[in-house]
Amino acid sequence: MRTSLSILLSLCAFCLFAQAPASNIYVFDMNISRTTDYYSFTQPRLITGNNLAGYDNQPMFIDGSLYITSQRDEQQTDIYKFDLAEKKQTRITGTLESEYSPKKTFEEGVISVVRVSADSNQTQQLWKLPAEGGKAELVAEDVEGVGYYEWLNRKVVAMFIVGEPHTLILVNSTTGDTRKVRSNIGRCLQRTPSGSLAFVHKDDSEGWYIKVVNPGNFTIRPVVATLPDCEDFYWSEDNVLYMANKSKLYRFKLGMDDEWTEVADFSEYGLNNITRLAVSKKQVVLVNVSDEK
Repeated sequence: MRTSLSILLSLCAFCLFAQAPASNIYVFDMNISRTTDYYSFTQPRLITGNNLAGYDNQPMFIDGSLYITSQRDEQQTDIYKFDLAEKKQTRITGTLESEYSPKKTFEEGVISVVRVSADSNQTQQLWKLPAEGGKAELVAEDVEGVGYYEWLNRKVVAMFIVGEPHTLILVNSTTGDTRKVRSNIGRCLQRTPSGSLAFVHKDDSEGWYIKVVNPGNFTIRPVVATLPDCEDFYWSEDNVLYMANKSKLYRFKLGMDDEWTEVADFSEYGLNNITRLAVSKKQVVLVNVSDEK
């Protein structure tokens, strides 16, 4: 396995629940040779250079644009959209509440977010709103404590419910019916290309495993153990899983690999604490959390 990184990094390519740590988002063009298994990462960009001391996180590709959660001036968090080709950013929300976790729904031109109420209750619920911004609509009125989520189809949404322990439930957004799936889960939830749900199960005896639940019959199967103490992953459309550990990016090809394989080391760019990530066919987005307290 070989990797290639370009030499120069532009520090300002373009502007753009508790106290969040400082984090920044980097984008690299990614090319994969299907014949030689060669990964090349070029054209690195720091897209959050105007908010270096702030919180920028939860990247998600939606209809060709990159959506993120950003906290600026130590105020509430809002959702921003980046057109990477045009080097343009757009603020999507600007409410008194805080919004997190932008994701694509199965409705055209509609995204969803976790919104934290601005009152003393700080209620966390799932909302939908136009992808370009506008009036929001509550998804499941009776479900609170939503930390993270993932849409599995037009009606069913998986939710990470904050608690001791954290719990994974499936919610029918039309009927309001809920089904508990598993406790002791990680924050990353992702729909697989086949329509199942991938999540991290943190088990005291077997360790941390990426597992998949079938929303039709609720059967659960293990896929692969996570990297040490890592819970953020990305499941690509071609059934390749990606995880990061410190400065390194790894991949796991379903049906081919027996273990995680390193594909890049981003330490030369000062990325030593990579957490969340997003992958498209030609780009990888990495979140680097500041080591400073």
